[in-house]
Amino acid sequence: MDTTPLTERIAAAVRQALTDHERSESETAHATSMHPETLRAKLAGDLDFTIGELSLIAGTMGLRGADLLPLTTSSTPGTTDV
Repeated sequence: MDTTPLTERIAAAVRQALTDHERSESETAHATSMHPETLRAKLAGDLDFTIGELSLIAGTMGLRGADLLPLTTSSTPGTTDV
């Protein structure tokens, strides 16, 4: 089971999606009307992303907000952590 805090796992998933879709922090901040420093702090895992922010960021890449939520298998068979 992954013990990395959820905030950091989400930030890593968002960073990976930005890399995969060749999106810069600057253009993402502009496209989502997020202050660049705020986005930077969220990508560093210092601040939490809101569901709305994840949805906006995902939308700029043609994804769903849920696509940016890391899923890991929990210790209970048949369940997952989000």
